Amino acid sequence: MELGSDDEGRRLDRVLRKALKSLPLSAIHRALRKGEIRVNGQKRAPDYRCRQGERIEGKILISGEVKSTLSNADPTTTHVEASNPLWIVHEDDSLLFLNKPLGQLVHGSTRSLEASVRSYLEGKLPPSVSFVPGPLHRLDRNTSGLLCFSKSLEGAIRFSTALREGKIGKTYIALLEGRLEGRHRWDDMLLRSDGRKSQVVDRNGSGYSSAKAKAASMDIVPLAVQKNLSLAAIRLHSGRTHQIRVQSAYHGFPLAGDVKYGAGRRAFPYLLHAFRLSFSQTLYSGLPQSLEAPIHKEFLEIIENTFPFAAEEVYSIVRKSIFQEAD
Repeated sequence: MELGSDDEGRRLDRVLRKALKSLPLSAIHRALRKGEIRVNGQKRAPDYRCRQGERIEGKILISGEVKSTLSNADPTTTHVEASNPLWIVHEDDSLLFLNKPLGQLVHGSTRSLEASVRSYLEGKLPPSVSFVPGPLHRLDRNTSGLLCFSKSLEGAIRFSTALREGKIGKTYIALLEGRLEGRHRWDDMLLRSDGRKSQVVDRNGSGYSSAKAKAASMDIVPLAVQKNLSLAAIRLHSGRTHQIRVQSAYHGFPLAGDVKYGAGRRAFPYLLHAFRLSFSQTLYSGLPQSLEAPIHKEFLEIIENTFPFAAEEVYSIVRKSIFQEAD
């Protein structure tokens, strides 16, 4: 097994831990100590810094049986059907941006978007033991839209650093219950409960704990209001679990169809679309300053049947929103 550029400078034991996910670190250290795993034919310590082009060979013996053989294959990757397409918005050597479909899991399933990406990228990336392409942020199963996957370690580091430092703008489009009037800035503290829900907690209330509650902030502005429904653009300033869903519900405007957070039942779970990612500074040459993901057909049809304008006009409406200035 040959090491690639994304393995350069990484500790040998950490590289092996990525390749041998089922084994504890202690077993890997023992195999290195006994010389059952070698680098270019030589025994190496666990803290040895790997170099591109080196070869790792050997097998790990546990209780006299071969439990794992080193290979470039990832045993957790399952090939998905060719009928499950990737909706690519932008791709370069570092990152892959997709338009995630409504209802698809990002990971945790052989039919997940992550499995599709790994199948799509198979044979297209430089060989690496320690680097595996994966999603760099999250979208819930029933949230559609723009999602970024890594294609290189450098791309992953650049994107994740910019996201952590607040240098990536995230704009969503949502359908809400209620009549939202005017722009709002919602700053709350969110707490994740054992029931896999998030909740807003009062900073001065008995349920508040500074160690567990996390700050959540977002701007929201109505794009159109009709009867008891509002189409809104949302700019996130943090990335908490279920943030848009729980904050919208807390402030009296739950996502239409989101029964988990108090909305009435509808023919759809809820409509929330990650429309745009914008970069306050260039991450690297060749990456556009902003990317947009087209809204899926079902959401567009509901917009057209609910509000007095053609569905395609929603793009120009949201681009003219106040968030454009923040890009």
